[in-house]
Amino acid sequence: LTVGHSLGEIGAAYVAESITLSEAVAVVISRATVLDRLTGPYRVAVLGITPEEALGVIADTPGWLELSVVNSRASVAVSGETDAVAAAVATVAGRGSFAKQIEMWFPAHTTALDGARGELASLLPEAEFSDSPVQFIGSATADVVEAGTGFADYWYTNLRSTVRFDR
Repeated sequence: LTVGHSLGEIGAAYVAESITLSEAVAVVISRATVLDRLTGPYRVAVLGITPEEALGVIADTPGWLELSVVNSRASVAVSGETDAVAAAVATVAGRGSFAKQIEMWFPAHTTALDGARGELASLLPEAEFSDSPVQFIGSATADVVEAGTGFADYWYTNLRSTVRFDR
């Protein structure tokens, strides 16, 4: 089976032979075009805490911040405004847990992408996943991506939804 994280899912789908190379390139370009419009005062941080603890940190942190990735039962990523991410890192590090801001300038896997569905769909090729000899698992869906699944819905879910490696 193959699985990738966010942008890495495009490579995983290609390696699984669920999409062609030209489709993979088109998805990369489409995704980059949408995300380029969303760069701004955003950051992402990896935190060595549970998803439940992360939700508490998010609730207690001023500014906009969301849970964007659940890597495992004890590792998450949060995305949001620069100051909110910095405050979350300081809070978690102050409690003695791992906390590191990473170089990402757009709020992937958050509600900031709610309005991007139409634009992404218009940029993607009108295609669907094909039968493949290797199972391709979607990290946002935590399930096999079946042949016949349309690109527009899948790649939007990939970009917008919380990544759930814990599932």
